[in-house]
Amino acid sequence: MRPYLDFIEALFVENTLDAGTTVRDQSQSGPWRLAASIKIATDHATRPADLLIIHMLWTDALPRLANLIFVLLDVEHLVTSAWLRLSEDSFLLRSPALTVPPLQEACASASTGWRKVGEVLTAACDTVPAPVSQEFRRRFRELAQA
Repeated sequence: MRPYLDFIEALFVENTLDAGTTVRDQSQSGPWRLAASIKIATDHATRPADLLIIHMLWTDALPRLANLIFVLLDVEHLVTSAWLRLSEDSFLLRSPALTVPPLQEACASASTGWRKVGEVLTAACDTVPAPVSQEFRRRFRELAQA
């Protein structure tokens, strides 16, 4: 447990580890990469395309960890609040006049859990000023229909 706590301290407290490098490091174990992804997802300087990649990582990894402790409503909150924040600073988004209203509507949806995460991320795909793979779009649509 001590190595993991040291890792968390270096990542979140001391800021001596780069979260982006850690997430991309395939030699790191899943929990270490997921912890680093939280730092990226909650950083207000994270660009929309990078945030979408982190959220794709979550939608891929977290459902398989259902037997481990994580609170889906907290994941939903992290996803929704990040995209809502970006919708309010829409200069980072593609065609804000067209893409932000559907994103905000998805963020305000009464859906919960993975369904809401899927709705938000499906709408977010259209706001990212970079090409979004069909794999991402398919995965997010599947969640929205769950």
